[in-house]
Amino acid sequence: MTNRMEGSSAPGAKANGPIAAPSSPTSSKIGPPLSPEDLDDGPQSSLTDVTQMWITFVKTFAIIFPIYVLGYFEFSFSWVLIGLAMLFYWRKNHGTKDYRINRALAYLDHEDKVLKQSVPTSDLPPW
Repeated sequence: MTNRMEGSSAPGAKANGPIAAPSSPTSSKIGPPLSPEDLDDGPQSSLTDVTQMWITFVKTFAIIFPIYVLGYFEFSFSWVLIGLAMLFYWRKNHGTKDYRINRALAYLDHEDKVLKQSVPTSDLPPW
């Protein structure tokens, strides 16, 4: 076995492995099409940045402010949980009544529309 030096290796191979093929200048200009995620990473206007910053601030404020108010007025968080439990209980027992009435009214409206479309006006009674 002979030890070869870097300069004495076979053409097309390095001491640590084969050489990468040289890239042509045209291949770097043309690449695969960009995905929608890559297009969104482009530069944004300062107005968009400011708008997103304010939206984030308002969302954070809407989450933190009620907690601050509860602490300021020395309310226990358990009162909030009791209030939510009462709201969900009321919705479960009474909220469906409105849903049933609205569903029945929607059915009657749909029935009227279907009837008016399927029956010619000359066949309808005069009243």
